[in-house]
Amino acid sequence: MDPQSSPTPDVVLVARMADGDLGAVQRLCQRYGSAVYALAYEVLVDPARATEVVADTFQRAWRTAAHFDAAQSSVLGWLTGIAGSLVQDALHARPSPRRSAPHPKDASGSREGRRS
Repeated sequence: MDPQSSPTPDVVLVARMADGDLGAVQRLCQRYGSAVYALAYEVLVDPARATEVVADTFQRAWRTAAHFDAAQSSVLGWLTGIAGSLVQDALHARPSPRRSAPHPKDASGSREGRRS
């Protein structure tokens, strides 16, 4: 295999991000954007909000790349940790459709059997 065609290791891309290399964050987004999206969509059940989490995740990664510690986490683990935090923020700001829908037993508005 040609050494110049081999993929750049993730930790090298994070170090380049910390040095201001926009191409490095773009490559990490190509590698892991779909995984971050899947995590966000699974919880938020909203394509637009999941896409926003992806963008915010890579923006935060860009700003905090200098603090990444490969001894503490893989790059994917670091990114999904950032995304998980952003998903939680999104849930607190506005519940997802799945979570805001009434339970089928509650759809009638009946309060039978419930204590106030």
